Amino acid sequence: MAKMQKYWDERYRAQGKRTVGNVALDEEGFREVTERVGKVIREKVGHLLKEKIVLDFGCGFGRNIPVLLEFALIVYGIDVSKWAIQEAAEYEPMGIYNLYDGSSIPFQDGFFEAIFCWTILQHIPEEEIEKVAKEILRVLSPEGYLIAYENVSTWREDKSHIWFRDVPTYCKLFDECELISGRVISDFDNTQEKEAHCLMVFQKRLPGPIR
Repeated sequence: MAKMQKYWDERYRAQGKRTVGNVALDEEGFREVTERVGKVIREKVGHLLKEKIVLDFGCGFGRNIPVLLEFALIVYGIDVSKWAIQEAAEYEPMGIYNLYDGSSIPFQDGFFEAIFCWTILQHIPEEEIEKVAKEILRVLSPEGYLIAYENVSTWREDKSHIWFRDVPTYCKLFDECELISGRVISDFDNTQEKEAHCLMVFQKRLPGPIR
């Protein structure tokens, strides 16, 4: 994960807040996209977060924390970038933020009732994604929700910072969960490339009976 930490630190220093989206957008375009993202969160998954302890995994500068706080009891944010965590604490002081080392999520088993990822898992390399998925499952409570919006354009070649995975692959990674919803949603960042993104909602199963 050190490679990705370096990548994001450098990108944040160069691009600032727009790092979490299409850096080609101007300030007004980025604001409009952020509002559209917030609308989708409110309409599609907000009800799943109501009065819950929520983790924004890869929170960036806190872009989605204010919307999550409209529903959640508490929202924690973690990110591999120190710059992002510092910015998030200023952008939305009501969130609780922790630096993520890319290996261990700094919370106890089953701590979160919902985990939210917005275009985060797609940036985790193949050699690291299984370990990250296991950590996410570890800190998600039984019957808790994992909400992930990711690029599923598997017809494209992987980029230096994006690994395209389809929905069945995410189902396999999060095999302790049931996929209860999957919606293909247009690319919010207004890129010219033909790509597809899917909003996936997983629910973690209750532990099976002890035999």
